This record gives sequence, C-alpha cells and structure tokens, in this order.
Amino acid sequence: MQMETPDRTREPRVRPAPELRIQEPLVESLSGGAPLYVIPGGQQEVCRVELLFRAGTREDPNRLLAPAVSALLLNGTAQRTAEQIAERIEFFGASADCDSSAEYAAVSVVCLNKFLGEVVPVIAEAILGASIPERELELYITQSMQRQRVQNKKVGYVSRKLLHRALFGNDSPYGHYQSEEEYAALDRRMLAGFHKGNCRNLAGIIVSGKVADSEIELISRHLDGFGSVSTESVAAGNGHRPQPEKIRREWPDAMQTSLRLGLPLFDRRHPDFIPMKVLNCILGGYFGSRLMSNIREDKGYSYGIGSAVVPLSGTGFMYISTEVNKQSREDALNEIYAEIQELTDTRVGHEELDLVRNYMAGMLQRGFDGPFAAASAFRNVMLSGMDLSYYRDFMRGLMDATPGKLQELAGQYLQKESFWEVSVG
Repeated sequence: MQMETPDRTREPRVRPAPELRIQEPLVESLSGGAPLYVIPGGQQEVCRVELLFRAGTREDPNRLLAPAVSALLLNGTAQRTAEQIAERIEFFGASADCDSSAEYAAVSVVCLNKFLGEVVPVIAEAILGASIPERELELYITQSMQRQRVQNKKVGYVSRKLLHRALFGNDSPYGHYQSEEEYAALDRRMLAGFHKGNCRNLAGIIVSGKVADSEIELISRHLDGFGSVSTESVAAGNGHRPQPEKIRREWPDAMQTSLRLGLPLFDRRHPDFIPMKVLNCILGGYFGSRLMSNIREDKGYSYGIGSAVVPLSGTGFMYISTEVNKQSREDALNEIYAEIQELTDTRVGHEELDLVRNYMAGMLQRGFDGPFAAASAFRNVMLSGMDLSYYRDFMRGLMDATPGKLQELAGQYLQKESFWEVSVG
C-alpha cells in the first residue's frame, strides 16, 4: 500500500482540539498514613516513584536549609557513603533525583520494575538515615558558592533575582536568593534538625508507569518506615506590595542587557487566572506571539522574548523577559509597552484567538502524554490542594475566553505603571 505524500506547500487544516482525557489516579495508603497515588500506563516494564515531603523553603525560616538538605538527602548514612549509594542505584540501571521548591522537596526514582525490590529500600534507607556527612556538606558549600559567583556574572540571573526580590521581598521564599555568606554559615546540626523535622513524614507518593498490584505492594512495604503529613498548609500569599519602580544596573563590560518586567498577580484558584493565561500566550507565551513577532522577527532587537503567568501558593506573578543589545534597550522597552497597550486598545481578532486556543489546548493534551507526564500534571495540582478537575476547568475556560474579556483583563491588569522594570547590563 502506497502512502499519500502530504502537500508541504499548504498549511495543515486547523482542527478543534480533541476531548481532554484524564485518568484519575488509584489511591492507596501506607501504614503510616501517607497517601500513595498510582497512575498506570505505558508499554515498558519501567516505573517512576516520587516521594513528596513538606520540606520546601516555606518550612525553613533561614531559606537555606531546605535546598541544602534536599541536595544531600542521598549523600550518605551511617552504613553507606554517597558513592556506595550512587553505585548501588546505578548498578540496577536506575536513576534518582532530588529537587526542592518553595513548597515541597521531592525524591524521584526511575527504575525497571524487576529491580524495584533492590532500589526502593536503598532510597528509603538513604532518606530516613541521612547523616549529612561533614565532607559532603563542605563539598556542597564550596560548589554552591562557586556556582553563585558564576551566576552573579550573568545579566539574566541578576535581573531575575532583582525582579523576584522586588515583587516578593527578600524574606519571602519566592524572593530570597542565597548569598555566599549564608552558604558559609551552614552548620551540619542545623541541617540535621531540619531533616528530622521535615524529611521523615511523607505528604504523598506518586507511582507512575506499567505497574501491577505486586509492585505497588512491594513499594508500600519498603516505604512503611515513613510517617505522614498533610498537604494542606496556609497559603504563603504576598503582603509585600510596594510601588513599582525602575531598577537599573549598569555593567560596562556586558555584551547584552537583560530586561525583565513583572507584576504581582494571583494563584490558580483566581477566576481570572485562566483567561490571563490566554492573554499572556497572545502577548508572549509562544513562538508566534506578538512580542516575538515584533521584537525578534520585525525589529531584530533580540534572539528571543517571552512572557509567562506563574501561579504560586496564594499568590502569583507575570513577567516578560528578553536580552537585547545595549543600544536597543529603550527602543525594545517602548515596543514591549506598545504591544501591551495594543491589547488594551484593540480587541484580539477571532482568527488569532482560535490559533492560540488550539495551541494551548494542544500543549495541555501533551501534558498527559504518557504516565510520567500525567503524574507530573497530577502532582502540580495535588500540591496546590486541587484535583484533576482543574484541567477540565482550564479547557473550558480556554474555549470560553472572548476578545471582550481579554481586552477587559488587559485594561485591568496590564497597565504600564503596574510593571516593575529591571534592566541589567
């Protein structure tokens, strides 16, 4: 049978997005009370196990212990060194990763099903018995300080840091960036105390992949040493709301100038969140956006520019980011504000809105392509105290967004005087 060759000279026809199909996770419980969510799927005998802890920087008044403990969770116990733990995991072809955010810390393990009985006990032992060896802590401090020195020479990093501090304040988990002095002051006893209080109780476990009841029983048995902690917590919010300013840092030797504009917004629960995501996508949320078409394609001021609406716990923000030639800074800013003003002055056309709707619907569908992606999508809403109905509501809100509503939101939120403006370079 001969396949028909597609006509590459014509754009493919735009079709409505298919119905969003979401598989609800199966829910079990460990004997210690922690919920275990199972998202089955896939064809290969492999799975991912994610252990979630209430051990983010929100739980850490110092804003420094949480990322340090997360980085050192698998770096040694009284019985095994960091090298022995890593070698044991790698021997079975598995991988383990530790991550932390403002809200949570997570340990993620990807493993062939047949080796779960070998790998999961090692992970559980490493976390519960983490001894935070002095040698590993010293290495972490040295590497972190060196990384900080390198990052502080990058205009993009410094502009992001300045914007986050301006929006949330230096004491906030969302606005605090560690200094070399803070790293140097890290003490093993402080880290051990944070570990004891925050890394022995699970907020949840998410297992995804082609797993059978026998694998679930095995995982549950080896993780029974953990207690449980609720995912519910008081939203961080953002009481830090000073008047927006222009922040300039001149770097004579910099080749580029990093521009970041930002303003405070709200979290996923706000009724304007979904239409604001649509409005942002039109402005700078994808490669065909207005900012990209103007700043990159038409004016050639930058290789790339983008914007995003970021939900946090009880708060959120919007930002626009690009890097331009120094001589083009003011022209680029003028064009950015002109595009924002255009959204206020003129309604978005139906053709452009349909294009963005289909793009966003496709990206949402892609977020459930496979069990690992579906598990990540579930984790995002679960840690926000929501469930998977959020994504169905998002799809409906996406299709219900109208040109009139978007123009109204642009006038309400995207005023020039509402933006913090950061320039570094």
